[in-house]
Amino acid sequence: ITDSSSHTLYSKEDATKGKFAFTTEDYDMFEVCFESKSPMGTGRVPDQLVNLDMKHGVEAKNYEEIAKVEKLKPLEVELRRLEDLSESIVNDFAYMKKREEEMRDTNGMPTQYLHRFLFIQNCDMKINVFSYELSKTGSCNLWLWSQRWLFSLHNLGQ
Repeated sequence: ITDSSSHTLYSKEDATKGKFAFTTEDYDMFEVCFESKSPMGTGRVPDQLVNLDMKHGVEAKNYEEIAKVEKLKPLEVELRRLEDLSESIVNDFAYMKKREEEMRDTNGMPTQYLHRFLFIQNCDMKINVFSYELSKTGSCNLWLWSQRWLFSLHNLGQ
């Protein structure tokens, strides 16, 4: 078993069956690799069945062992399990909230750029219309058009 930094967390050679466990404090991706070797000279690997039951978090704790070590009563063990479960749920919600905030920040940036682009396009269009009208009618309507343009620009910002 290796983590995303290629650190080996667990390794066992020539195992035909067994259980293993590892503990880490980091939230990470882990790679589990099983290798099957063929006997020398056969050229064919015999069919094998691999059952992989992965548990993490509260599922992975052995509460029977905790009860023996700490000499807990069955009700105390169940309370400990429920306390760990509720803590796990709170941590999961905190993680999801953090991810949601990151996604919201990521999605908000294109919207800001779109609003700026549309504002600039609108201003450009108004300047083009103003220039066209000015060239068509002459300078007598220059003041009237400039006032209309400024008024519409002012209303756009509201």
